Amino acid sequence: MPVTYKRQDDLEKLFETFASFDEMEKVEFPDPKSAPQQDESAE
Repeated sequence: MPVTYKRQDDLEKLFETFASFDEMEKVEFPDPKSAPQQDESAE
């Protein structure tokens, strides 16, 4: 289902619905220094 935006929509309500970062604590970013090196020429 596509997300549509209309001028009448409340921006704060949209951000609360689609850009909520309440669960960001569960996201883990791997340490690039400890991660195994991939093909460096792919950059």
